[in-house]
Amino acid sequence: MHRVDLIVRPRTGVRDPQGDAVEEALRGIGYDRLKVHCVGRFLRMDLDVPTEAEARRLADEMCKRLLVNPNLETYDLKIESLG
Repeated sequence: MHRVDLIVRPRTGVRDPQGDAVEEALRGIGYDRLKVHCVGRFLRMDLDVPTEAEARRLADEMCKRLLVNPNLETYDLKIESLG
């Protein structure tokens, strides 16, 4: 069993309206010394596969087929063996 943490972010240069809104809201309540770089998504899932390589292969496949828009987003995977 392997735990997969997926972080999805907007690509560099792609407008991030959620990040803009969060920054504006924080500035509106007095936090003016900040820059929000992006707002993304986080997904944690457990895959019942025997190896880390298989977990990475399946997670990459899911990202490419459904979870990530490659034109607008990038992603990072962290994989941990659950024993």
